[in-house]
Amino acid sequence: MAGAMDVQMDWIQLGPWTSPDEKGFGHVPLFCERLVGYGPMIDPATGKRFFKETGNRKERADAIILIGHPVIIMGDSYSVPKQVFPNALEKGLQNGAVKKFDSLDALAKNYKIPLEAFQKEIARWNSFVEKKKDDDFSCMIFPDAKPTVAPPFYAARLWPKVHHTMGGLVIDKNAQVFGFNLKPLKGLYAAGEVTGGIHGAVRLGGVAMADCIVFGRIAGKNAAKETAWG
Repeated sequence: MAGAMDVQMDWIQLGPWTSPDEKGFGHVPLFCERLVGYGPMIDPATGKRFFKETGNRKERADAIILIGHPVIIMGDSYSVPKQVFPNALEKGLQNGAVKKFDSLDALAKNYKIPLEAFQKEIARWNSFVEKKKDDDFSCMIFPDAKPTVAPPFYAARLWPKVHHTMGGLVIDKNAQVFGFNLKPLKGLYAAGEVTGGIHGAVRLGGVAMADCIVFGRIAGKNAAKETAWG
């Protein structure tokens, strides 16, 4: 609508858990997000970790993009069956976005990872898991996490994809849209992803649904009180 004010239209949230090896959202997000805090995220060019696996969406996406090429998330025969939903794992393996390896050497060879550096990094990661404290990036290592040592090993490549548009129409607590004069536009209400400024630069997981429901109800109730046009 002409005259409606927008905000943060250039703020786009990227999902750091998507894979370049499948279209759209795919199945890798359900593999990746269940493994953070249990398995390491590795830069295949160096064989080393580069950021905390449990960082927020923006932090991890920015870190991957800064590297400039896909990275991998990995787990073993303990963490993957324990954490990843069987259906998601099966579909990821079927479409090839998730791969299974009999050894760390085979995993490194597939992703062209420098083997010696990779082996040292896995050993370092495992030492952090043992003491439940990441001295390098302060990743949250979960209490039931175990060292990544037991084959088979599983891995998937990660590259951020667009997940949520942070910008949109400016609304007030009544879900009424503002004009550029910073006054509410009569009869115009909005809720959900069409609005902006609700979540700032990083939307937390799940809260978009609360946003839609809460402001949707507010918008609907207030719109119902308006006099019909015409």
